[in-house]
Amino acid sequence: MTDLGESYSTYQYRPLPSNKFIRLLELYPGHATDDIDCSLHQTELDGSSKYEAVSYAWGDLTNKANICCDGKIITVTQNLKYALIRLRHKDKARLVWADAICIDQNDVAEKGSQVRVMGRIYGNAKRVCIWLGEATEQMQPAFGLIDEIASHESPQSINSTSSVWPALEIFFSAAWFERLWVVQEVYGNECTVFCGEREIPWKDVVLVAKWLLFSSRKAGRYTNAYYGHVYQASHVLQIESAGRDSSTSGVFDMFRSFRCSDQRDRVYAMLAFPPVSELRPLIQPDYSKSVAEVFEEATVRTFNYRQNLGLLSSLEHDCVIDENWPSWVPRWDRIRTTQILHNYASGRAGASLPRIKCKPKILISEGVRISTLSWCGGVIRQDTTKSVQGYGKRTIEHLNQRFQEWLSQYLPKITDAADPLLLHIAMTLTVGLDWESHCPPQDLFQFRLDFLSYLVEVLSSLKIISATPDLAQVLEKEASAGNPSIFYDAADRGSRNKRFFCTPNGEFGICPRAAHTGDYIVLLYGSNAPCVLRPKGPYFQFIGECYLHQHMHGEAIEMAAKGLLPIEEFELR
Repeated sequence: MTDLGESYSTYQYRPLPSNKFIRLLELYPGHATDDIDCSLHQTELDGSSKYEAVSYAWGDLTNKANICCDGKIITVTQNLKYALIRLRHKDKARLVWADAICIDQNDVAEKGSQVRVMGRIYGNAKRVCIWLGEATEQMQPAFGLIDEIASHESPQSINSTSSVWPALEIFFSAAWFERLWVVQEVYGNECTVFCGEREIPWKDVVLVAKWLLFSSRKAGRYTNAYYGHVYQASHVLQIESAGRDSSTSGVFDMFRSFRCSDQRDRVYAMLAFPPVSELRPLIQPDYSKSVAEVFEEATVRTFNYRQNLGLLSSLEHDCVIDENWPSWVPRWDRIRTTQILHNYASGRAGASLPRIKCKPKILISEGVRISTLSWCGGVIRQDTTKSVQGYGKRTIEHLNQRFQEWLSQYLPKITDAADPLLLHIAMTLTVGLDWESHCPPQDLFQFRLDFLSYLVEVLSSLKIISATPDLAQVLEKEASAGNPSIFYDAADRGSRNKRFFCTPNGEFGICPRAAHTGDYIVLLYGSNAPCVLRPKGPYFQFIGECYLHQHMHGEAIEMAAKGLLPIEEFELR
């Protein structure tokens, strides 16, 4: 291949007539060592053109390559050039669409216009060609496994030292699996995966991901061999299940861990999926807006169209609130570290609708003040030393420390294993969910036994045991039928990166890590759960949702309807 940079001038894009038009790339035939030669053609996006759409990860943006297009130079990433070389036929032209070439990346208006029809571009393609990158010798065992599963054969027993595991790691660690835009590109389309010279139907990759997750569950708790691959394979199933979550917050939250170079695409890449695609008026991609403006627009549009404040469940602040970002607008550009509470609908009791008014950076909502935080424990940090083998006294220490300072206020009051306060404590630790995230716990009786078993395990390590000398003995008989490991999993997920709290009247719960003593507990009309608000003079900051066992099913709304609690207006900034 030759260096095209010195002998050719830069390609100049001709504007598209309207957003009903796209450009298609005609790849001229060539061999692997030949330079890329191609042409761009404008065509109407009406389904009449027979082309294939390329889905790929841009790759290292500093690793550039030149291709020849209509006798001019277009600079692309090296990964796209490799994809075009692989897809190019040896004896005939091939018509494809690839975003970095077919969209003028320097034209902000065109970029927004083309993003608006991206779902149609991929949907109208006769096939989507997924480029993972070059194959290596180490990948070969993974290809063998894919072939076995695709032919409906049961793979032979694979032990923890099998070469399949590093092969799967290399295969599923391809950057494509973590790219946000691929979700829209694959959704509902006929797709083929290209990895080196291999061609694999997308449905076969999905089958392997399902097999991997099934095998890990069958093996029990994840082993070292399974652990990383299960996480990577889960991305495949997330991509495959896109569009099936009925909640807007679920769509935005599901893909937080996926990558994009422009954070505004956290919203724009989701526009093709229900229920985001159902929002009216439609969100129009506009890259002249800031990330905060795009996220705020999506939040307000969702509040108004969905007629609830469920999107507030997506919010998670650091311990210190960012004063430059509206506290009620979710940060989908950050990874969630806490359990979401959208299983509840506390503020929608009696079909109550949100009572809101929106202004730039301001949300005004009616709600009911329940109480204040009179005590907050320390943040329950995630145990970074936890091993994949799972449960053990060392692995629960991060929870025990905070559990102790909170539990010491209530445990001395319990003398009977049937005391309802025990179940209350258990539900608080897990924010009302069992280890499979059922709300309420699917088997409440077993859930209670698992908690008692967990409590017996940890009581011996708690200093407060001296204040409750008979409790362990009272609990031990029932606790023997429980599984402390299962309860720990649910409690770790439910309480991680949060704080225990108490109210002046003795109620208790779990609140966001950013909460402080003196913050209010409020139930906003149309919300999923009670929330913590911080008074800041004439306005409030939204700190996040909290679990308060006595108020998870709209009790405060019902009390307000009876005149027992006043309805107030809260201005959130």
